Amino acid sequence: MCGFAGFLTPYLAIDERLNILDAMGESLYHRGPDHIDVYAQGDCNLGMVHTRLSVLDLSPQGSQPMVSQSGSSIISFNGEVYNYQEIKADLIENGILFKGDSDTEVLLESIEHYGLDVTLRKVRGMFAFAFFDFLSQSLYLCRDRAGEKPLYYTSCNGEVTFGSELKALMCWPSFSKRLESGALTQFLSHGFINSDHSIFEGVTKLPPSTVIKFNKVDGKWASVDQYTYWNLLASKQEIEISKSIDYVEKLDGILFSAVQEQLIADVPIGAFLSGGIDSSLIVAMMSKASNDTINTFSIGFDDKEYNEAEHAKLVAKHLGTNHETLYVTDSQIMDIIPNLPKIYDEPMSDMSQIPTYLVSQLARKSVTVALTGDAADEIFGGYNRYLWANKMAGVNQKIPSAVRLLISRLLMYFSPANYDKLTRFLPPKYQVSEFGLKVHKALSSFSASDNIMMYEMILNQFSHFKGVRTPSKFRFVSAEYMNEFKCLSIAEQFMVLDFMNYMSDGVLCKVDRAAMANSLETRSPFLDKRVIEFGMALPVDYKFRNGQSKWILRELLKRYIPKDLFERPKMGFAVPMGKWLRGPLKEWSYELLLKNKHRFAGVIDSNMIIDIWVKHQKCEQNYQNQLWAIITYCQWCEEYLD
Repeated sequence: MCGFAGFLTPYLAIDERLNILDAMGESLYHRGPDHIDVYAQGDCNLGMVHTRLSVLDLSPQGSQPMVSQSGSSIISFNGEVYNYQEIKADLIENGILFKGDSDTEVLLESIEHYGLDVTLRKVRGMFAFAFFDFLSQSLYLCRDRAGEKPLYYTSCNGEVTFGSELKALMCWPSFSKRLESGALTQFLSHGFINSDHSIFEGVTKLPPSTVIKFNKVDGKWASVDQYTYWNLLASKQEIEISKSIDYVEKLDGILFSAVQEQLIADVPIGAFLSGGIDSSLIVAMMSKASNDTINTFSIGFDDKEYNEAEHAKLVAKHLGTNHETLYVTDSQIMDIIPNLPKIYDEPMSDMSQIPTYLVSQLARKSVTVALTGDAADEIFGGYNRYLWANKMAGVNQKIPSAVRLLISRLLMYFSPANYDKLTRFLPPKYQVSEFGLKVHKALSSFSASDNIMMYEMILNQFSHFKGVRTPSKFRFVSAEYMNEFKCLSIAEQFMVLDFMNYMSDGVLCKVDRAAMANSLETRSPFLDKRVIEFGMALPVDYKFRNGQSKWILRELLKRYIPKDLFERPKMGFAVPMGKWLRGPLKEWSYELLLKNKHRFAGVIDSNMIIDIWVKHQKCEQNYQNQLWAIITYCQWCEEYLD
């Protein structure tokens, strides 16, 4: 795992290029503290810098930027190609000789031998890379299928800049910090900004499974082609699962193979373990695949409502892992929160960024690589909104839209607090936290005109608030996906939307930045190409059955650990932010809101911000999600705009 950045410019002298590359490299040092190197030849418009976290082939033979053996191309690569040994064997049979044993060299020589498109179809892994062909004078920027690894770029005035993080692009002398129109509303609503956009105007996050090509046109560098090399929904149609096979057995083989591949490293390796279904399954398979004792790590809270540490400890004991738990203190919270804008150089308001950072920090003391259970929810149907969406779709078909809108408006006259009072009369499965707010969100989406709008309103943290500007739809479903998308059930549509949006731009971004801030590589076996495509082709009743989500994963996990160790209500990686905002964060956050409330003019009324703050402090309602989004944006502005 690494960081890289670079540019194409016909204007700057070599010493100016080197100065910029030095600054870019310094901004990405945390992503790769083991080695840093640059490429900036005087007769070429290209500049590249790479910061290396050595994981495979720790020798200098694995350093980057790496020039091919023929000398006709160069690559700067962040990520891992898990099946590189398989590809390497094929290349050796074709007469290719290798200097070292890094996946970077295999990727580079494969592109030269097979071509970029064929190589991208072959590789299984997580990656973002810049590949420059000296013969055609072409730059290719590429990103992995799911968007595990980040890649930003700009193209303006005949110059191109690119990098693993936004802060590297800010090192460019003429970088403009003009905010993207609509980015604030989208961030506040969803907690992140979608690919194809960024917080800054003119800066783009390359979407997952995408290649963009740049060439010199009339003496200036410009984008000449952009395309996707893998289609999530097309793969559903291409892969057929025989009805005669045992689905659980098939998934066991595919996922175990993915775990085996992701255990390959020349450095110590471990795993995050929450005690939930996803991480427990990954750790169980790691224990089966390895002769060594697995190192596992978890975070705990004194607040029992948010504490999964005891569950994780029981799973670890059963599997015989070397387990460490860190219980979070107020002082640790206060130490981390001021640094969040440096870690997330684009606004991010997923509150689990805090425990993710802490568990990464804990793990890095013992290992360099950690496997995670990320993406199982989006692929195998783990979120409650999928079950809820199927029920809502049935209701929407029976009630005309005008009537639904009227019912929604009438029922939303009752405050969330009123609905909270009803929970004691409901069955236990409906007695969930923030019940009133969830009812309001459901009611607001009740009036949606289509499934995509319903999804957006469910994801929107402010959908049930009056007077908050609604975000543009940015990138929810790409045009090339639409025909296949319409053929899916609403639950499957929501899973695809989550995979393309919430997971890629939210969950994976959160994990990447938190881990790499600690120079820790994370890997997710559920994002193996074979697992994704199996999950997409899997019949829906193997994901949802008898009112349960992730049915097939539950059945598979029973093969490894007793059912009573994991069958319990889903907690997620939640934190007691609501209580923190009334406790150790109260004075700091209130001062921050007062100082920065002007930044939300035209999006949220400043009186509303203070109103929800007061109601939260009085415990009339838990507005932690809304307040945390506002607070993190204020922090980000103070770090990067002032």
